[in-house]
Amino acid sequence: MANHVRRHLRRRRLEKSRPQRLPGQPLAAGFFQPAAAQVPPDMIRHQQDLIGPVSQFLTGLFPAVFGGNMEDVKTASGYAMARDQAMGRLGLCGGG
Repeated sequence: MANHVRRHLRRRRLEKSRPQRLPGQPLAAGFFQPAAAQVPPDMIRHQQDLIGPVSQFLTGLFPAVFGGNMEDVKTASGYAMARDQAMGRLGLCGGG
């Protein structure tokens, strides 16, 4: 393809992508402004369920792995022991 044809095609693409100002119209009328997205309230609840109890149930992870609250453990060494036990459970199927 010749260079002058490429320049012509490039110029045509640029003309189409630039906003066209119509006589008597403000420049803003040449831009498309989409409506803002609306997030339904049940989507937030569903997302929180997926992050929390559903993912814990599907993976079988104990709270010690992801830093969840454990009512019966009060010390740092207790948390470390629970974490190590939970990671050992993961190691059986993860090959680690």
